[in-house]
Amino acid sequence: MDKAAALARLADADIRHTLAWERLLLLGDAATVAAAQDWREAVRHLEHRAREVGETAEPVSDLYQQANTSRDRFYDAARRGLGVSGGSVAQSDRLQQRLASPEAHQPASSDS
Repeated sequence: MDKAAALARLADADIRHTLAWERLLLLGDAATVAAAQDWREAVRHLEHRAREVGETAEPVSDLYQQANTSRDRFYDAARRGLGVSGGSVAQSDRLQQRLASPEAHQPASSDS
């Protein structure tokens, strides 16, 4: 995906995010909102990196890991707040393994 298309998709996602954020503030408990704020900040760091805003010395892989870990914490808090049982739905370790694998860095082949 080229950079202009990716940035346009980020702008669209920001609109959807704002609508979801308002619902979360209305319905989420304090722990869920706090976890969501952490996730939101981690994603913002990734977005700034994509937009080349500011300077960050952190590798992109670390930024992804922070976002993924924050998302796991959000889902954990949200599930607790909603009384959902059934164990962890954490994905950050699995996603980190995928990012680290050589196949993750290969362009998709176009088998027509």
